[in-house]
Amino acid sequence: MFHCCQEKCSGVVRRNVPVLSGEMFQCCQEKCSSVVRRNVLVLSGEMFQCCQEKCSGVVRRNVPVLSGEMFQCCQEKCSSAVRRNVPVLSGEMFQCCQEICSSVVRRNVPVLSGEMFRCCQEKCSGVVRRNVPVLSGEMFQCCQEKCSSVVRRNVPVLSGEMFQCCQEKCSSVVRRNVPVLSGEMLQCCQEKCSSVVRRNVPVLSGEMFQCCQEKCSSVVRRNVPVLSGEMFRCCQEKCSNVVRRNVPVL
Repeated sequence: MFHCCQEKCSGVVRRNVPVLSGEMFQCCQEKCSSVVRRNVLVLSGEMFQCCQEKCSGVVRRNVPVLSGEMFQCCQEKCSSAVRRNVPVLSGEMFQCCQEICSSVVRRNVPVLSGEMFRCCQEKCSGVVRRNVPVLSGEMFQCCQEKCSSVVRRNVPVLSGEMFQCCQEKCSSVVRRNVPVLSGEMLQCCQEKCSSVVRRNVPVLSGEMFQCCQEKCSSVVRRNVPVLSGEMFRCCQEKCSNVVRRNVPVL
């Protein structure tokens, strides 16, 4: 997908990053329709596979989360399919969502339903301050306490490399091809893939972002919820009291 976007939307695809902005997504939707076939907020395996094959020097890790800007574009131009901004959830959470909100969750994609997001938004309004695609620890804790029937546990996001290791070494735990870890899955991966689950997957909490913004200002230039490898290394080195665990979401 990235290769197609680079070729056909060169004025739009200005950086070698695997997260699409709204403008990029719109252009890709129009010009790469054989790859971008669905209005979903998470890259499908097929879409990522295309990126991996055609842009191996550019797309090095699986970062299947849309930026806020991309969602805004989807919301404006695909309103019948993408009606609101939603964070990412695990397979088990999706199953719960499908059972409770079947009229809302119509496709088997690992994203929160509108009802779940509304619950967090209404009951944790002081915490859920931005339409970001991944719940931070603070946001999750609030949602967990006030929407416990919907949001049952916090789940960080896996990179392609991490998922491959987990898939091979924790196959009884990682049962579905979804790029999200549950607590049990993370524990298994943490134990058996320590050389892989050392850094990777690039999502910042508010506290971590603040530290990185202050100490890595030349690297962390924008208020975006996804870290590149270079940005993560800088944060890891200079914010050790913040980046305390080898998990993707704080």
